[in-house]
Amino acid sequence: MLDEVKEGVLYMKTHELEKELGISKHTIFYYEKEGIVTPQRDDNGYRSYSQEDLQKLIMVKFFLNTHNQQVTI
Repeated sequence: MLDEVKEGVLYMKTHELEKELGISKHTIFYYEKEGIVTPQRDDNGYRSYSQEDLQKLIMVKFFLNTHNQQVTI
C-alpha cells in the first residue's frame, strides 16, 4: 500500500490513494487545491502523500458519506 519511506514518514503516490480510497485523482487534486492535503513533490514532480494526508482524505470521505446518508433518510 505505502510507496516509500522518507525521513521516517510513509508516503503514497496518487494512484495508490485512488485505489485505497476509491476516489479519482481529480478529487484528490481538488482537495489539494483547497488546501486539505499538502503532498510533497518528488524530484520528478510526482506527488507523495503522507499518512496525515491519507487520514484527512479518509475523514472527508467519511463526513461526505455520513452527510449523504442523512440527506436521503
